Amino acid sequence: MKRIKTSEVRGFPYHYPSNASIVTARDGDRRNCIAVSRHAWFAFNPPMYGVGIGSSKHTCELIKASGQFAINWLPFDAVTKIAAAGSASGRDVDKFDKFDIRTAEPLVVEAPIVEGAYAVYECEVVSEHSIGDSTWFAANIVAVHYDESVFTDTLQMKKLAPVLWLSREIYAKAENPKLYRVDRRALTIEEI
Repeated sequence: MKRIKTSEVRGFPYHYPSNASIVTARDGDRRNCIAVSRHAWFAFNPPMYGVGIGSSKHTCELIKASGQFAINWLPFDAVTKIAAAGSASGRDVDKFDKFDIRTAEPLVVEAPIVEGAYAVYECEVVSEHSIGDSTWFAANIVAVHYDESVFTDTLQMKKLAPVLWLSREIYAKAENPKLYRVDRRALTIEEI
């Protein structure tokens, strides 16, 4: 293996794949959705999640105005909806209508819930941080939606293939992978 070392950092796709999602937001009668792969669990207590959105994006504006968002994870059969959500500006077009992204009612926040999502976190923002060309929103998870047929203690990837985003317009289907439980104390590996 040839290792490259450089101080010229461009694009840096080396930390991917990442689980692709659709983040939704609403402020009054304005609504939007965007494809997002920059997201992370922040805390267990209280339950917190964070998303990173380009600061110039319409969804970023709506989240700042409303203080809320929902993050929706969809199975691979909806990969074109995820790609479409990142293909146009919500300032110019209603992406839900244009790309037939159907929605359901949220439980707590005003952000639309994407139909067919196997998991959704409804979130209320507690802080925002401008980092480079992005804004990171740290938020309390105030409601959760999930498809109980694909979850036990974790997502049952043998029943549902999540969407992984690799870079640019390249996605991967995490279909029927081998799963392993690694005991961190004993350092043993068991296929499950």
